[in-house]
Amino acid sequence: MIKLIRFGAAGPARSADAFEAAWRREARRAAEAPPDARPARVTVATVLAGLSGPAERPGSGTSHDVVSFLWFPDAECLARFEAWQAATGATAAGATATGVTAAGLVASSVVARERVARGADWLAAHAASGGGAFKHIALSRRADGLTRAEFSRLWAEHGGVVQTSGASAVIPEAARGQAYVQNHPDPTGDEPAYDAVNEVYFADLAGLRGRVSWFQQNPPTGGLFGRSEYLAVREVVVASAATVDVS
Repeated sequence: MIKLIRFGAAGPARSADAFEAAWRREARRAAEAPPDARPARVTVATVLAGLSGPAERPGSGTSHDVVSFLWFPDAECLARFEAWQAATGATAAGATATGVTAAGLVASSVVARERVARGADWLAAHAASGGGAFKHIALSRRADGLTRAEFSRLWAEHGGVVQTSGASAVIPEAARGQAYVQNHPDPTGDEPAYDAVNEVYFADLAGLRGRVSWFQQNPPTGGLFGRSEYLAVREVVVASAATVDVS
């Protein structure tokens, strides 16, 4: 699957709650794309500020208020979607450019190939149910000295291990969640906002809090990753193949 991941922040004249509601309404517009350009699934994830922040200061807050995820079966479908956006004046989040300006600010976006590293069966059942989830998202730049292709390969090989204070620490089972997904930007495309976007899914808030707590006690240092930021989010599905007529 190819993912279009869009990060947004409320403008100074708009509250985070009002911005989230507007963003969610507009994100549903992605379902209006023609059938051959329509995303298979669209979710909106609200950032839980008290549990989010840079790696060195977890829980201290983040520049993002909301994240949209749009799934496409291949790059060609995404290209058709983007052409539809350009023709209709819609943004990657599913909003009109004017709507996003009124609601808040679009900070950045990433196009990436999804790699399900763990929990494929759980994810399939979760998607089929149409339910939301709690997620721990890491947004990272690669360490100095690594090319984008090198970083992508090494991350795929070593996901789930964190470099802490000069030693490698394996994330404990209780903090690993129900599924783990890596999103790898195309190493041959334009320089992305982030070199890595990972998602760890939890069925409840308690599990998410446990992971946040572990990372607070074991802050990553060095290794494959440069600057990193963690987002704890509550995700809801706003459009999917199960709820949208694609005939």
